[in-house]
Amino acid sequence: MGKDKLPAYGMDTPAAVVTLSKTDGQQITLLVGAQDPTDRSYVVRVSTSPYFVQVGEYNVKPLVENGAGAYVAQTETPTPKP
Repeated sequence: MGKDKLPAYGMDTPAAVVTLSKTDGQQITLLVGAQDPTDRSYVVRVSTSPYFVQVGEYNVKPLVENGAGAYVAQTETPTPKP
């Protein structure tokens, strides 16, 4: 697809944004853009690459359809005792 950010890629209002934090402190962001109505693929770009790529729906559909709660374990913050 190339390096040029085209409006049709849907990156101005992505369908999903995922930020991963590596153990070395580096953060990597995955942007999932527009879905192609013909073959159901999505446009994707990762922050470590200048390229936009087309990926199959099955690769990113869970990211688009599920909220963060599906991937992040929520833990209760203990209430301090007086």
